[in-house]
Amino acid sequence: MSIATASIKDRFVKILTSCDEIFDFVQESFDGICMQAIRSSDECYINPVLQSRLQLESDNIDPFSLVSNTYKNRLQELRNRSQSAISQTKLQFTLKSGLPLLMKVKVMRVVDPETLEPFLLFGFNIKSSTYQVKKKEWQYVQSLLKSERRFKSLVENATDGILIINTSKQILFVSEALQRILGYSAQEIKSHSIIDLCHPEYRHVVRGQFAESLANPGLGIQKKASKWRHKDGSWRWIEGYFTNMLNDTAINGVIINFRDITKLIDARNTLVKRTKLKRLLMNISTRYINIPLEKVESTISESLKDIGKFVEADRVYIFDYDFESGTCTNTHEWCDDGISAEIASNKNLPLKMFNQQWIINHIAGKSNAIHDVSLLENIEFREFLQSQNIKSLLTIPLMQGESCVGFVGFDSVKSIRRYNITEVNLLNVFAEMLVNFRMRMENTCKLKRLLNKVENQNSTLMDFSFITSHNLRSSVANIMGIVDLIDYENGTNEFVELLRSSTDRLNNTLKNINQLIHFENEGLVEPTPVNLKNLLSQVIENNKMLAASQQAKFNISILENIEVKTIPAYLESILHNIINNALKYGVNAQNTEIDITIEKQDCEIIIEITDHGSGIDLKEYGNKLFDLGSRFSTKSEGEGLGLFMSKRQIEVLEGKLELKSKPEKGTSVKITLHA
Repeated sequence: MSIATASIKDRFVKILTSCDEIFDFVQESFDGICMQAIRSSDECYINPVLQSRLQLESDNIDPFSLVSNTYKNRLQELRNRSQSAISQTKLQFTLKSGLPLLMKVKVMRVVDPETLEPFLLFGFNIKSSTYQVKKKEWQYVQSLLKSERRFKSLVENATDGILIINTSKQILFVSEALQRILGYSAQEIKSHSIIDLCHPEYRHVVRGQFAESLANPGLGIQKKASKWRHKDGSWRWIEGYFTNMLNDTAINGVIINFRDITKLIDARNTLVKRTKLKRLLMNISTRYINIPLEKVESTISESLKDIGKFVEADRVYIFDYDFESGTCTNTHEWCDDGISAEIASNKNLPLKMFNQQWIINHIAGKSNAIHDVSLLENIEFREFLQSQNIKSLLTIPLMQGESCVGFVGFDSVKSIRRYNITEVNLLNVFAEMLVNFRMRMENTCKLKRLLNKVENQNSTLMDFSFITSHNLRSSVANIMGIVDLIDYENGTNEFVELLRSSTDRLNNTLKNINQLIHFENEGLVEPTPVNLKNLLSQVIENNKMLAASQQAKFNISILENIEVKTIPAYLESILHNIINNALKYGVNAQNTEIDITIEKQDCEIIIEITDHGSGIDLKEYGNKLFDLGSRFSTKSEGEGLGLFMSKRQIEVLEGKLELKSKPEKGTSVKITLHA
C-alpha cells in the first residue's frame, strides 16, 4: 500500500474547496474522511479522526481491510453505486481490540479540478446506539473471560486440591494442586476409582462422609484427616470438605477439597514421640538411681528392651571396645519376638572386619547409620551383618570423657529403617546415661572391694589387738603376782612400790585399750527410752568413792520425768567420763562444788556439767580437746581417752558436745541430744 503522500493530501484540499457540495459532504462526516484514487485503492488519504476511530497505527493502512467478511459484498455494492450519485450503506469494522464497530459509510465521486483525475470520497459516521450495545456485549464477554482466567489461575495455584465427582463417582474435574499433592496426572486420577487411593483403614470413613454430603445439598461436610497414597508409594495425610453442588447446573457434582497436612501431622507426631522418649529416658535414669549391684545386669537389659520397643528396633545391644587387643565384645542384648539372639557369637570380634570409618566415627564421638546394609562396599562387613539378617542399623558411641569405650546399637531386621536427627539426638542421651550408670556401678564395685579389703585389714588388726592385749595382760598379771609375793616375803621397800606403781599404770592402760577396742567393735544398738535422773544417779554412785576422797558436792537441777531415746551404754559412758574428769581436775580445797543441770528446750535436751577448778587453756589446747591421748593437766594420770571416746559416742547418738573453759576458773561441758 502506498503511503499517503503530500500530493494526494494536497489534491484532497483542492477538491474540498472546489465546490460547496463536497465541503458539506465532508462536514457531515463526523467520524472520519477517506479519499481513494479510482485507478488504485492503495493510493488514499485518511484523516486523523478516522485513524483514531478505527484504531489504525498509521495512515497508510487501507481502512476497508478491517471490514468484517459478512459486509464485504456491501462494500463492493457501495463502490459500484458511487459512479452515479452519492450512496451510503452500513459496514462493520473489527477493531484491533477485537471490538466490532458498526459505521454508516457514504461515498461520492469527485474530480481533481486541475488534472481531472477521478477519486472516491468516503465519509464515516458511527451508529452510536448499536456501537454502545456491541461495546457493552464485548466488555461483558471480556469480563467473563477475565473472570474465568482468574478462577482458573486461583484453582491451579491454590495449595488445596479440588476434585469434582458425580453421584456415579465419576470424576469430572481434577485441579493441578491435587495432581501436585498426590503426584498423579489428571488422567491417571480419573482412571482410578478415587476411593482406591485412600488407605484401607479410612475408606469406610470417607464413604460415610460422601454419603452424608449427598444427603445435605449445599452443606460443607468436613473430611477428617485420612491417609491417601502418593504416586511414589508413600502416604499423605489429607483433610478437607465435601460440598454437595449437584443442584448447581454449572457444577452438577460434589466438590471435594484436599488439604495436605502431612508435614503438620509428622511434626505433631515427632513432638509427641520426642516427649514420650524424654519421659522414658527420665524413667530409665530414675531406675538407675540407687540400684543394688545384684540387679545391674537385669536393669540394663530392661532398659534396652524399653528403648528398643519405643524406637521400634528389632534388636538393641551394647558392645565394649578393647583397643589394646583390637577387638570388641557384645555384653548386653535385647531382641524382639521372633528375632534371633546374636550375643553368643559376637564375642572378641576383630576390629579390622569393621569399616575403618566406622571406628573413626566412634572414636570421634559420632554415630554410625547404615540405612541399607545391602549397599555396603565392604564385603566382609556386609556379609557379617547380613548373616544376622540386619537390613539397617544405627550405633551410638559410648563416650567416657574423651575416650570411646563401646557403642549401643539398634538393628532393623524386619524392614529398612531410617532414623531422623531428633531420634539420634535423644538416643545419644540414652548412651550418655548408660555410660554414667556403668561408670557409677564400676566405681561402686571398686569402692565395695576397697571396703571389703579395709574390713579384712581392720579385722586382722582387731585380732592382733586382742591377742596383744591378752598376752600383755597375762604378762602384767604375772608381774603383779610376783610383786605381791616379793612384798609378802620381804616386806615393803621402795623398789617394790615403784614396780607396783608401774604395773598398775600398765594395767590401767590395757584396760583403756580394751575399752576402746570394745567400743570400735560394737555394732549399732537400737535406741531405748532412758530416765535421765535415774541414769545420772547411777553414774554418781559409781563415782562415789572418788567424790568422797575429793570431798566434792553435787548441785543437781533436773525434773523428775525427763526421758530421752538413746543408747544407754553410750550416754552413761559420756556422763561418767565428764563427771570423772570434773572430780579429778575440777575440785580443789577452795572449790568443791560441781553443778549439773538437765532441762528440755523445744525438741532438744540440754545436759550441762560445770566445775570451778583448774580449767583448760583453750588457746593452747583448743584444737586438741578431742584428740586421742590428749592430756591437759600435769597431775593427770589418765591416758587421754575420756574426751576422745565421749566425742565419738555423742556423734553416734547424733548429738553435740561443747566445752568452755578458762584457766583457774573451771570448765563447763554442754551435751545436746534430740528429745
